[in-house]
Amino acid sequence: MIRAEWQHPGSRATIAQDAFNLAARIKQPEDELGIDLFIRERPRLRLHAIGWAFLDYGATLLDLANEARRSATDSKRYRDLEAAK
Repeated sequence: MIRAEWQHPGSRATIAQDAFNLAARIKQPEDELGIDLFIRERPRLRLHAIGWAFLDYGATLLDLANEARRSATDSKRYRDLEAAK
């Protein structure tokens, strides 16, 4: 608990609420997929092999989303430059 307070200043209630929210966010994809992405060994939590694969897909999706965002921004900038001519 001391380490969590140092890393996340605030009341113990806030830290507990944040931990609960994190646990719920971790559990949600597991429930949706019907598989365990994590190995729970109290007090540790580590990725299961399928969790690592899922993490790789997630990273790829985030990279693609960022690339699409950059492309859309660049296209808008180009259109704005063309319109200003």
